[in-house]
Amino acid sequence: MVYRFLDFIPQIDKAAILLDNVTIIGRVQIAAKANIWFNCVIRGDINSISIGEFCNIQDGSIIHVDHDFPTIVGSGVTVGHGAIIHGCEIKSNSLIGMGATILNGAVVEEGAIVAAGALVKEKFTVPARTLAAGVPAKIIRPVSDIEYQAILKSAKHYYETAMQYQNNYVREEK
Repeated sequence: MVYRFLDFIPQIDKAAILLDNVTIIGRVQIAAKANIWFNCVIRGDINSISIGEFCNIQDGSIIHVDHDFPTIVGSGVTVGHGAIIHGCEIKSNSLIGMGATILNGAVVEEGAIVAAGALVKEKFTVPARTLAAGVPAKIIRPVSDIEYQAILKSAKHYYETAMQYQNNYVREEK
């Protein structure tokens, strides 16, 4: 469902794909070919959220903001199942692992990977093309060329799969 909040109506490109039980509220912009999967909540109530082209926000993820911190997700970003993205910036072609949490003011630079279950603290920066893991997240090592190519493929794969769902997904009544 897409909801107006106060005077703010989400702006969703016609080429974006929203699957069932997605909730999008307020100051949200979603670019072309972004795909938002089942049971995600994207709540731009007290600040703005921007999601770039070819992003995939996977099942059960939550994206929110803070008064002083909008959320910006660049193009080609993969956000794994159940991640929490809060008042931060995730630059293009990055991967956020399943169940990871990114807090206010954090920046995930281009091509970086945040491991599954990691906690990126407030105002922490994950440098470009590095892997961050742990609670709290620490920089572990550089992202290899093979891993970076896998991130690029992931964005394309999720878009193609979302297209299949959009064209072939039929609810069955009991």
